[in-house]
Amino acid sequence: MSDVLGRFVVKVMPGSGFVRAITLLAAGLVLLLPGTTQLPVIDRDEARFAQASRQMHQSGDWIIPIIQDRPRLNKPPLVYWLHCLSIKMTDLPDQVFSYRFISVSAALLSGFFTMRLGSALFDRRVGYLSTLGLLASPLVAFDARQARADQLLMLATVAASYFGWRLWQSSATRPVSRWASVPFALCISFGAMAKGPVLPALVLLAAAAHVVHSRSLRRLFDIHPFTILCIGAIPILGWAFLVIDRLGMSPVVRFVEHEMLGRMGSAVEGHGGVPGTHFLLLPALLWPLSFVLWETLIHWRREQSPSQMWLWGWIIPGWVLFELAGTKLPHYTMPLYPLIAILLAARVPTWSPVHDWRRGLVVILWCIVGMGFPIAAWWIRGHAVATDQFDQYSVSSSTLFCLTLALSILFLALAGKLLWMGRGLHALVSSALVSLFSSWALFGQSLPSHRAPWLTEAVVARLESETGRSPASPDGPELAAVGYAEDSLVFATCGRVVLSPSEPMKWLREDSNRWLVDDGSLGPLDEDLAEVCTIDGYRYPKGISVELRLIRSKRVNP
Repeated sequence: MSDVLGRFVVKVMPGSGFVRAITLLAAGLVLLLPGTTQLPVIDRDEARFAQASRQMHQSGDWIIPIIQDRPRLNKPPLVYWLHCLSIKMTDLPDQVFSYRFISVSAALLSGFFTMRLGSALFDRRVGYLSTLGLLASPLVAFDARQARADQLLMLATVAASYFGWRLWQSSATRPVSRWASVPFALCISFGAMAKGPVLPALVLLAAAAHVVHSRSLRRLFDIHPFTILCIGAIPILGWAFLVIDRLGMSPVVRFVEHEMLGRMGSAVEGHGGVPGTHFLLLPALLWPLSFVLWETLIHWRREQSPSQMWLWGWIIPGWVLFELAGTKLPHYTMPLYPLIAILLAARVPTWSPVHDWRRGLVVILWCIVGMGFPIAAWWIRGHAVATDQFDQYSVSSSTLFCLTLALSILFLALAGKLLWMGRGLHALVSSALVSLFSSWALFGQSLPSHRAPWLTEAVVARLESETGRSPASPDGPELAAVGYAEDSLVFATCGRVVLSPSEPMKWLREDSNRWLVDDGSLGPLDEDLAEVCTIDGYRYPKGISVELRLIRSKRVNP
């Protein structure tokens, strides 16, 4: 098996750019596609993005994203625009894949720019390895399967770093034309329209770091920073002016207070953590490249080539910014992952055999982290079977599931052995196969087959069974939710659900076509109300097990 991997390393990696791009595209597709059609819409962010995009497509209003009747202005509109274009191409506004297609595409494009930047900074082999390691990493594998804006931000960041490096290098030898700075400025504008001020802040910090390191302001002014500022700011400012013209200043003020100052100063929605949290998660979230993380950190002071300092100038100040922010979610640092992947990939060829206990401990811990994917897939499926929550019709055969898990463990053992022998290139390719088969098992089989996390799908299915009509259709039953007010219900019902009505019992009695779902917070029911069924499951946004009740009035027939 190791000889097969060796031939791949020798023949494909040094090959032509076209061959490398095609192999990485194929690797990205098989790594990221499994589960994108099987997994139901995920609460809460994905459901919000998807519903707002669907309503934008239906209304034709591309300025103000709306969920039901509430403007959603905590993110700029680029992701909604791209979702609308995807809906136009697929003509499937009610299928979540139409929205996830944008995230998968952005992840693949991020891989392309990672390859380009790695090749420009070091060589083609580093570009190839960094892209393979990035697409195989657990964080990218999970996030690319969700219809959110984070993959767009990662794409904009690595593209900005690539075009910024070309500008920075050119400014050292000759004057740079204004036109040469346009691609870099467009990347900043793209990032700002995708996720607000995150990328502009990273660019400003990186610019400051490189000015300090080069001890020269001249090179900064040589790349036309005012031109970059104007091009980068015009789209986001233009959209903000349109919003102010329609809704006034208050939405913009709330955006600044909540999304910028609020997330920096305190933990929003309970997503907090101490400084250093992101760093502790990095070895797991950027696996498999993380086996060289420790050596890269140890040697960074000794190896200060222009290529390495370019990457460090982006990574260090940006990472400090994320660590100091009050709100911490694992994907916040993901825009920096392509740059870290390149830095780590540059050290992979220098990996040597294990010769002391420290290196041996690194390999052992790396293998333990790598077991996380197969163990998660096995535990989720086993838990579904043990708790009678297994949906045998949603997945393929148990034989295929066991085969994919067995292959994951086989290639992980092989990768560990290769690392012990000092064959880092071969180990990285083998561990990418671990991610491949584990992704198939986890996202394509285990998670879709476990009914407990997908409460919304269970509620909608039971309501369709009771009434013979879908709550998403205009003539279908009306549904209200008390306690379980998740955004996936809004998406599943095409926005028809009523979340947290002020007088739920009165609302229920007013029409024979109305149903109510609650989490028990309404207490004992009145005599004229019937509990049709209960639905047990796991409300993962809150991390609690719940029992939902589907309620209707006894006085009417559905």
